[in-house]
Amino acid sequence: MEVRPTNGVSYGLKYTVTSADASAGYVVFDFRKDVNEAYRYDLVASVLVLDTSGAPTTVVGFKITYPSDGVVKVEGTLVATTVINLVAQRANPTV
Repeated sequence: MEVRPTNGVSYGLKYTVTSADASAGYVVFDFRKDVNEAYRYDLVASVLVLDTSGAPTTVVGFKITYPSDGVVKVEGTLVATTVINLVAQRANPTV
């Protein structure tokens, strides 16, 4: 999924997991403007997954990885209709 920054260095979004995401076992958040273009810096992300009532839920095998600069991958036993709240920040803001 392509997403855009809320400002130059911070990114925030709320994403509802689809059945295709649940089957795949992951969601990829791509903050690059062009997938063929290298991103200038790494990101660091914080993720909270909520169930349909809005309560935090545990994801079995939960893992956050960074396949390339500007990309965040959330993995685990995801359940359709749960909500991923992701906040990402530029990891090296001095560059």
